[in-house]
Amino acid sequence: MKGDSPELTVIREVLEGMLAPKVAAAVLFSALDSMQEEPLDRNAWVGFVNGPLRDTLRSRAGEELANDLLGRIGMILGTQAEPAQRPQRRSQAPTSRFRTTQGPARVLVVAASGRLARLLKASLGSQIVPMVLNDPRRLDAFIKDFEPTLLLADVTDPVRFLPSLPKLSKPLDSDVIAVIWDEETPTGEGLNEGFDAEGRRCVWVNRQEGIDPIVDLIRASKS
Repeated sequence: MKGDSPELTVIREVLEGMLAPKVAAAVLFSALDSMQEEPLDRNAWVGFVNGPLRDTLRSRAGEELANDLLGRIGMILGTQAEPAQRPQRRSQAPTSRFRTTQGPARVLVVAASGRLARLLKASLGSQIVPMVLNDPRRLDAFIKDFEPTLLLADVTDPVRFLPSLPKLSKPLDSDVIAVIWDEETPTGEGLNEGFDAEGRRCVWVNRQEGIDPIVDLIRASKS
């Protein structure tokens, strides 16, 4: 997803127009994250709307609102979005523990690939500027030139130096929170302990429970 496609822009704007911003971002992230391949053309985006996005909306927003949203997206894209057919149990409401400020969040994503960064950018648009770090030799330059407001360690897509990240990140501003995106692994537990030992505030997020806490943290870290 190099830049926003017209289809992605339409989808995100419709969601943000009818859902709370962080809920819209969480819905879009979850739907994109469920796909093996990222949509690259109009037909793929239509399939995304009628498949993963429909299912995620049905789960998060209920059948009636999901159908309304899908209908609006379909009208703008010039396609007939398929309605949600079966209601499902709604997910828990997103957290609201963190203060929201203004401006884009500069998120340093420590991961082997750029997938998580691309999904966050697709979901949050202008609210976020993500940068991927997969080489520890570049960390000093990132800290100086990028000045991250949030550090996000993707344990599900780990880099080799991940266990050393707590010590490597010492030059970061003390206000920068470390977020661990994990699935209850020993690596994630070790990172949590490492950041605690270095005196850096750390938040562990279970990937299986959704992106909502990370969306809260990103919105709270905007400068």
